Amino acid sequence: MVNKKIRGRKGVSEMLSYVLLISLGLFMAVALYSSLKLIANVKPVTSCEDGVSLTIIEYECAIDSFRVTLKNNGRFNVDGFMIRVSNNPDRVPITPLSVKGSLDGSNQGSYSFSPNLSPDGVSIIEFGNLGIPDSDFEILSLRIQPFIKSESGKANIVCENAVINQKINNCKIK
Repeated sequence: MVNKKIRGRKGVSEMLSYVLLISLGLFMAVALYSSLKLIANVKPVTSCEDGVSLTIIEYECAIDSFRVTLKNNGRFNVDGFMIRVSNNPDRVPITPLSVKGSLDGSNQGSYSFSPNLSPDGVSIIEFGNLGIPDSDFEILSLRIQPFIKSESGKANIVCENAVINQKINNCKIK
Protein backbone atom coordinates (compact mmCIF):
# COMPACT_ATOMS: atom_id res chain seq x y z
CA MET A 1 0.00 0.00 0.00
CA VAL A 2 2.85 2.35 0.73
CA ASN A 3 4.31 1.35 -2.58
CA LYS A 4 1.09 2.35 -4.33
CA LYS A 5 1.15 5.88 -2.80
CA ILE A 6 4.72 6.51 -3.93
CA ARG A 7 3.98 5.43 -7.49
CA GLY A 8 1.05 7.86 -7.66
CA ARG A 9 3.19 10.90 -6.78
CA LYS A 10 5.96 10.52 -9.36
CA GLY A 11 4.19 12.80 -11.84
CA VAL A 12 3.58 15.50 -9.22
CA SER A 13 7.30 15.77 -8.44
CA GLU A 14 8.19 16.10 -12.12
CA MET A 15 5.49 18.72 -12.70
CA LEU A 16 6.63 20.68 -9.64
CA SER A 17 10.19 20.80 -11.00
CA TYR A 18 8.92 22.21 -14.34
CA VAL A 19 6.87 24.87 -12.53
CA LEU A 20 9.90 25.87 -10.46
CA LEU A 21 12.13 25.95 -13.56
CA ILE A 22 9.69 28.15 -15.51
CA SER A 23 9.14 30.53 -12.58
CA LEU A 24 12.91 30.82 -12.04
CA GLY A 25 13.34 31.67 -15.75
CA LEU A 26 10.62 34.34 -15.57
CA PHE A 27 12.15 35.81 -12.41
CA MET A 28 15.58 36.01 -14.08
CA ALA A 29 14.08 37.67 -17.17
CA VAL A 30 12.27 40.32 -15.09
CA ALA A 31 15.40 40.97 -13.00
CA LEU A 32 17.58 41.33 -16.10
CA TYR A 33 15.08 43.62 -17.84
CA SER A 34 14.71 45.92 -14.84
CA SER A 35 18.47 46.16 -14.25
CA LEU A 36 19.13 46.94 -17.93
CA LYS A 37 16.37 49.54 -17.89
CA LEU A 38 18.05 51.20 -14.92
CA ILE A 39 21.56 51.08 -16.39
CA ALA A 40 20.72 52.08 -19.97
CA ASN A 41 18.87 55.30 -19.28
CA VAL A 42 17.57 55.78 -22.80
CA LYS A 43 16.47 59.35 -23.48
CA PRO A 44 16.08 60.93 -26.88
CA VAL A 45 19.19 62.79 -27.99
CA THR A 46 18.68 66.53 -27.92
CA SER A 47 20.00 68.24 -31.01
CA CYS A 48 19.74 71.50 -32.89
CA GLU A 49 16.88 72.20 -35.18
CA ASP A 50 17.67 71.96 -38.89
CA GLY A 51 17.08 75.69 -39.37
CA VAL A 52 20.04 76.89 -37.26
CA SER A 53 22.64 78.61 -39.44
CA LEU A 54 25.33 81.28 -39.17
CA THR A 55 27.15 82.99 -42.04
CA ILE A 56 30.48 84.81 -42.01
CA ILE A 57 29.87 88.20 -43.59
CA GLU A 58 33.45 89.42 -43.20
CA TYR A 59 36.58 89.00 -41.14
CA GLU A 60 39.42 91.36 -40.37
CA CYS A 61 42.90 90.69 -39.03
CA ALA A 62 44.93 93.06 -36.90
CA ILE A 63 48.28 92.60 -35.18
CA ASP A 64 46.81 91.34 -31.92
CA SER A 65 43.20 90.53 -32.80
CA PHE A 66 40.84 88.82 -35.19
CA ARG A 67 37.42 90.33 -35.83
CA VAL A 68 34.57 88.38 -37.41
CA THR A 69 31.12 89.59 -38.44
CA LEU A 70 28.43 86.91 -38.29
CA LYS A 71 24.84 86.88 -39.48
CA ASN A 72 22.12 84.50 -38.33
CA ASN A 73 20.51 83.46 -41.60
CA GLY A 74 18.59 80.62 -39.97
CA ARG A 75 15.05 80.39 -38.64
CA PHE A 76 15.89 80.12 -34.92
CA ASN A 77 17.77 82.11 -32.28
CA VAL A 78 21.42 81.17 -31.79
CA ASP A 79 22.83 81.31 -28.25
CA GLY A 80 26.49 81.27 -29.23
CA PHE A 81 29.22 79.56 -31.19
CA MET A 82 32.51 77.76 -30.82
CA ILE A 83 35.48 79.06 -32.79
CA ARG A 84 38.69 77.25 -33.73
CA VAL A 85 41.54 78.27 -36.03
CA SER A 86 44.46 76.51 -37.67
CA ASN A 87 47.72 77.50 -39.32
CA ASN A 88 47.35 74.62 -41.78
CA PRO A 89 44.51 74.84 -44.34
CA ASP A 90 44.42 71.06 -44.82
CA ARG A 91 43.80 70.20 -41.16
CA VAL A 92 40.70 70.58 -39.02
CA PRO A 93 41.12 73.73 -36.87
CA ILE A 94 41.65 72.90 -33.19
CA THR A 95 43.24 76.05 -31.70
CA PRO A 96 40.60 77.99 -29.72
CA LEU A 97 40.40 81.77 -29.73
CA SER A 98 39.41 83.91 -26.72
CA VAL A 99 37.30 87.03 -26.76
CA LYS A 100 39.48 90.14 -26.72
CA GLY A 101 39.68 91.60 -23.24
CA SER A 102 39.26 88.24 -21.54
CA LEU A 103 42.04 88.09 -18.96
CA ASP A 104 41.70 84.53 -17.75
CA GLY A 105 40.65 82.81 -20.98
CA SER A 106 37.88 80.95 -19.17
CA ASN A 107 35.64 80.88 -22.24
CA GLN A 108 38.41 80.01 -24.64
CA GLY A 109 37.01 78.86 -27.96
CA SER A 110 33.41 79.75 -27.24
CA TYR A 111 31.30 82.89 -27.37
CA SER A 112 27.77 83.42 -26.05
CA PHE A 113 25.57 86.10 -27.57
CA SER A 114 23.87 88.41 -25.09
CA PRO A 115 20.99 88.61 -25.95
CA ASN A 116 20.57 85.69 -28.34
CA LEU A 117 21.28 86.36 -32.00
CA SER A 118 17.85 86.39 -33.61
CA PRO A 119 17.17 85.47 -37.25
CA ASP A 120 18.68 88.07 -39.63
CA GLY A 121 20.65 89.49 -36.70
CA VAL A 122 24.28 90.58 -37.19
CA SER A 123 27.04 90.57 -34.57
CA ILE A 124 30.68 91.69 -34.64
CA ILE A 125 32.99 89.81 -32.29
CA GLU A 126 36.66 90.56 -31.67
CA PHE A 127 39.02 87.83 -30.53
CA GLY A 128 42.46 88.32 -29.01
CA ASN A 129 45.67 86.34 -29.11
CA LEU A 130 45.28 84.64 -25.70
CA GLY A 131 44.73 81.11 -27.10
CA ILE A 132 47.39 81.39 -29.82
CA PRO A 133 50.28 78.96 -29.14
CA ASP A 134 53.17 80.95 -30.64
CA SER A 135 53.96 84.60 -31.28
CA ASP A 136 53.89 84.42 -35.09
CA PHE A 137 50.69 82.46 -35.79
CA GLU A 138 49.11 82.74 -39.24
CA ILE A 139 45.42 81.87 -39.37
CA LEU A 140 44.80 79.91 -42.58
CA SER A 141 41.62 78.06 -41.63
CA LEU A 142 38.61 78.97 -39.46
CA ARG A 143 35.87 76.75 -38.05
CA ILE A 144 32.70 78.14 -36.46
CA GLN A 145 30.08 75.86 -34.93
CA PRO A 146 26.89 77.41 -33.50
CA PHE A 147 25.18 76.14 -30.36
CA ILE A 148 21.91 76.60 -28.54
CA LYS A 149 21.27 76.29 -24.80
CA SER A 150 19.41 73.29 -23.42
CA GLU A 151 15.99 73.79 -21.86
CA SER A 152 17.57 73.91 -18.41
CA GLY A 153 20.10 76.48 -19.66
CA LYS A 154 23.02 74.58 -18.15
CA ALA A 155 24.41 72.82 -21.24
CA ASN A 156 25.28 73.89 -24.76
CA ILE A 157 23.81 71.79 -27.56
CA VAL A 158 26.27 71.94 -30.44
CA CYS A 159 24.76 72.14 -33.93
CA GLU A 160 26.68 69.53 -35.89
CA ASN A 161 24.90 70.24 -39.18
CA ALA A 162 25.65 73.98 -39.19
CA VAL A 163 29.47 74.01 -39.09
CA ILE A 164 31.24 76.73 -41.10
CA ASN A 165 34.73 75.98 -42.45
CA GLN A 166 36.43 79.00 -44.04
CA LYS A 167 39.87 79.40 -45.61
CA ILE A 168 41.60 82.62 -44.52
CA ASN A 169 44.32 84.57 -46.35
CA ASN A 170 47.06 86.81 -44.92
CA CYS A 171 46.03 86.82 -41.28
CA LYS A 172 48.91 86.88 -38.79
CA ILE A 173 48.28 87.35 -35.08
CA LYS A 174 51.16 88.10 -32.72
